[in-house]
Amino acid sequence: MVGKQTAFFLLTVFAAASSPAVVDQRLFKAGYWTVHVKYENKPGGVASENTRFVCRNPEFDQWMRDAAVSMARQMGCKVVAGNLTGGTFTSETHCLQSGSQAVTKIKSEMNGDTAEHSEIMTTFDPPQNGRTQTTMTSDQKWISDCPAGVSAGDSVSEDGKITHLWRH
Repeated sequence: MVGKQTAFFLLTVFAAASSPAVVDQRLFKAGYWTVHVKYENKPGGVASENTRFVCRNPEFDQWMRDAAVSMARQMGCKVVAGNLTGGTFTSETHCLQSGSQAVTKIKSEMNGDTAEHSEIMTTFDPPQNGRTQTTMTSDQKWISDCPAGVSAGDSVSEDGKITHLWRH
């Protein structure tokens, strides 16, 4: 489940960033990144968080953008606002998910090419599975070159389990 949540988070960010309204082509330094993600659902305040490591390069980042655009199209999502100014990217996307109108607002701030902080809030009307809102916060930081045995597109859990997200 952790891998799916992290993949969904990344796809959500790239989907909005890759929309026709504004294209987020910020470049991330190739290498090994830590990705710490917090999730909170309302009502109820059900929260979770996880940390993963991702080996990334420009080709993997583009593959994620392309996959996110495809997913967004399949879901009938429409970007109603998007802006890229300096290292800050913002967008608002509307999707129909399981009978609920999902409105997602994203604010993502880069610090050079080695760190990013993102906040994503999605509201559901009517509520989806009892949720009216989901908030995801991510902090990503470059930490080193990818270690031996880890290739671009590999996601590594804190216990060292490797999940191959992409193969070129």
